[in-house]
Amino acid sequence: MNLKCFLLGLITAKPSSGYTLHKKIFAPWRPAISQVYRTLNEMEQDKLVTSKKVITEKLPYQNIFQITDAGLTVLRRWLNQPQKERLTRHRVLEQMWFGNHTDREHIINDIKTFADHAREQLEYYQNDAKPRIEKHAKTINDPLNKMYHELASEYAMRECKLVSDWAKSSIERILNFESEDITRKGSAKRKKTDTIV
Repeated sequence: MNLKCFLLGLITAKPSSGYTLHKKIFAPWRPAISQVYRTLNEMEQDKLVTSKKVITEKLPYQNIFQITDAGLTVLRRWLNQPQKERLTRHRVLEQMWFGNHTDREHIINDIKTFADHAREQLEYYQNDAKPRIEKHAKTINDPLNKMYHELASEYAMRECKLVSDWAKSSIERILNFESEDITRKGSAKRKKTDTIV
């Protein structure tokens, strides 16, 4: 994630505090709040945002960040860059390439952990992100913005479902391969015994 540009995009919708911006980032993508504050400070030094102190009920004050013309230029340049990213490579897939050098139980546990993370993310997108998109759309009254938010979260949900389905079929194949392997070895032993007799 390009945190600087993502924050600039969020601020265009509404000037906000660092805490509010942190909460607006979907949980699976959300960095540490300290990273958000550090990035906002760097952005202010680079004159991409300005901040003003606003007194609130709960806190003595909050820094509310607003985008500058320079910040808007940086955001638009980022949005207009050609897409060069490749599909994400996951560690579990890299390790599986050499799975014959470790226990099958270890590989299966890694796949289960990978699938558990995907299911957690899917639950988040269905139960938290979707209502937040609806609420945000009503606040800013921008159907185009709502559609783009929905498309991004729809991709994330489909990816999570794909991982979950892949994990289930992969574990089945590994377990079936193990039983086929045992059956082959057993039949090979029987053939040797038959030949000796």
